[in-house]
Amino acid sequence: MLEIRQSLSDLDDKGADAVAKIGDCVTKSELSNILLEITFFSDNTGKALHKVEFDDFRAEYPSLKIYLKTTDGKIHDRFIVVDYDTKTEKIYHCGASSKDGGRKVSTITLLSDNALYSPLFAQIIGNQELVLG
Repeated sequence: MLEIRQSLSDLDDKGADAVAKIGDCVTKSELSNILLEITFFSDNTGKALHKVEFDDFRAEYPSLKIYLKTTDGKIHDRFIVVDYDTKTEKIYHCGASSKDGGRKVSTITLLSDNALYSPLFAQIIGNQELVLG
């Protein structure tokens, strides 16, 4: 959490406090005060995410700006990129699928060399929208 709070230091105090509480089960009302823009990249193989589930999530968190884009088969692993394309950008590698979170031992690791991954993210950021069924 420390890395995320530091990179979001330009938020007002209320927003920064809400971010600090995410690890402590932040409430929906607190989350609605945080301005976040999230882009998920997936090819949705096996049709794991359905439009109805995504729409339900968006209805619960209307303040989040969420975009879905394809990877065009270029990414298998899972990554979290915080502050994309800024000097405070941080890239994390996620060892397991989020569906297994809390059920199996896994690791999320801060990567030390963004230069290895940034060209790939720059390439796929312009990919087409992922259409859910």
